[in-house]
Amino acid sequence: MQFGLGCRWKSELWAGLLTVGFSITLLGCHGKKPTEVAAGEHVDSAQSPAVRAAQASAVIAAVCARQSYATASVGLIAGETGLREDVFELRDPVSYKVIPYRLGATVRLEGLLRQGAEAAGRPAAEATCLRQFADHFKKLTDPLVEAARDEKEIDSSAFNSAEREAQQELEMDEQELKQR
Repeated sequence: MQFGLGCRWKSELWAGLLTVGFSITLLGCHGKKPTEVAAGEHVDSAQSPAVRAAQASAVIAAVCARQSYATASVGLIAGETGLREDVFELRDPVSYKVIPYRLGATVRLEGLLRQGAEAAGRPAAEATCLRQFADHFKKLTDPLVEAARDEKEIDSSAFNSAEREAQQELEMDEQELKQR
């Protein structure tokens, strides 16, 4: 009595296992390509800074209605990198998902929070909380905005000086050609 598989069966088994392995590797475990996104999911990076800032403003206003700035900021602000790409990270109070905010979205958020704080009928404690969030974000964004402004000025001055040098070289070349 033989307890092993025949030679033919072994080769077919190996061929089948290799085929399954390659298909899982190529298609993934769920049979969809890596770039596909399920119908209910959304891609956060596709949101515009205005939409992202409006959503964050609504979340912060809702939390400020229930808590002080000291408590709300600890619960909502997940991190502060202080870089243009990710100025800070806000934690969603429902899903606890951490959402990074770039410089543009943070500056817009600051403005929306200031507008919300000045809205008529808003309780004083809630308005104070919104202003404190706006002031905090202003402290994060001001150095970055200033650095971007300086960088733009340096780039434009370097371009202008390079343009002047090129113009002078052209004039010198034209004078040399006229002298010949």
